[in-house]
Amino acid sequence: MFKDVMGIGGIFHSAVQVYGDVEWSFGFGKDGSGVFRSPAGKNSEYTHYESIVLGETDISKNEVNDILVELSSWINRFANAGGAATKTVVNTSSWIRGAVSGTVSASKVASECMLCNDSNSDNSESEDDSE
Repeated sequence: MFKDVMGIGGIFHSAVQVYGDVEWSFGFGKDGSGVFRSPAGKNSEYTHYESIVLGETDISKNEVNDILVELSSWINRFANAGGAATKTVVNTSSWIRGAVSGTVSASKVASECMLCNDSNSDNSESEDDSE
């Protein structure tokens, strides 16, 4: 979008094409996060600019599919763990802010109470002096 609309830089997408006209990508797809497939160079979420040949493989099509299925489930677990970790951090920071706020409130009440006691003792001393 940045490159197409604004003419500045861009966000880059990469995918791997193995055996045929399908590319495999990591990220968010129609079915959720993980590894997903789309027609090579035709992913509707991105503008295709270039393909780079990385080499050949001795792995069979079935082995490639097995690896991609395993990788997809691993990526989904990782994405879910990342989401849980994010929620934990947000909840913890909210709790800490509340605890700090409570501590500040308690400190304020305590200091006001101490000031109140000090001024009361000053008043009682001056009353004693006037007698």
